[in-house]
Amino acid sequence: MNPSAPTPSSLAALFILAVSAICFSQEPDSVFLSANTDFESNDFEQAELKFQSLIEKGLISSELYFNLGTTHFRLGNEGEAMLWMRRAILAEPGMPEARQNIEFLRTRLGFLEFDDSSLSQLLKTLPPGTGRWTGTFCLWIGLLCAAGAVFSNRLRRNRSGIAALSAILITISAGGFALQHHLSHRVDATNFSTITSPNAAALTAPSPSAKIVIPLPLGSQVRVLQTSSQWCYVDIPGNLRGWVESSDIKSDWPIATQNP
Repeated sequence: MNPSAPTPSSLAALFILAVSAICFSQEPDSVFLSANTDFESNDFEQAELKFQSLIEKGLISSELYFNLGTTHFRLGNEGEAMLWMRRAILAEPGMPEARQNIEFLRTRLGFLEFDDSSLSQLLKTLPPGTGRWTGTFCLWIGLLCAAGAVFSNRLRRNRSGIAALSAILITISAGGFALQHHLSHRVDATNFSTITSPNAAALTAPSPSAKIVIPLPLGSQVRVLQTSSQWCYVDIPGNLRGWVESSDIKSDWPIATQNP
């Protein structure tokens, strides 16, 4: 027997693996179509369960998030609906249907949200680590220029110009690191959460008996600054801060799954 020739058992194993791979790739599509059918039949609970099963498999799809958000709205879960619409936008920023639904929910719920300015939208398009890499690169080049101006005899004639260039690069480096800090703590989607529980409120302390800073309508957006046991200290639109129960909010991103 030729040792390189596949045996019948190995061929059978390869066939089983191939069939399993095909079934696995087709299963999400069939579940998604089945969930859509349930939705069209007004069986929203079954549709939600099937859409959620796809989420738990770690699938990332703006259409899936949008459909799940719409299903939650039909079930009366308006906070969850807003959460999934925001996630749909994160997966596909230009999705018009999700933006239309967000505008509808904004009018309906009157929730609080941070100002999404043109500058903020531009910063969100920057690749991850832009500020850090810019700061590191400019810092090293600036230090090399400074070292050359001090220790290199060939560069003595242009010492003032090189020193000025070094200062400019180091200044840009500081700006790059400051930009990275701003992106990581103020702009990145992982900092934001959505109020999904009714009657939620920001309090002055992590205690149910504490005074209310401001009520938080369903769908309101907060920026988590600190977590403590069952509470989160959050930044609230309007330059306010307060403590919110962790059970009242869900992170916009990443999405918790059973099978990450």
